[in-house]
Amino acid sequence: MERTTVEHWLDSLKEYWFQKEPEKASSLFQKTIFYQETPFDEPYTAYEEIQNEWKHIKDQEIKKLNLKF
Repeated sequence: MERTTVEHWLDSLKEYWFQKEPEKASSLFQKTIFYQETPFDEPYTAYEEIQNEWKHIKDQEIKKLNLKF
């Protein structure tokens, strides 16, 4: 995968997260078969589980997001 593709993906995620758009943010993970936010949580293996997790961004107070490649 090219660096520009990854950077574009990260920029999209950051924008959707900051704008509190869970449907758009979770859509970036449609092809994901294993999703785990922390090593302490059980991984999600279904897209519906990922969608439910991203719904929580509507309740987050986001002041700054830094995503690095």
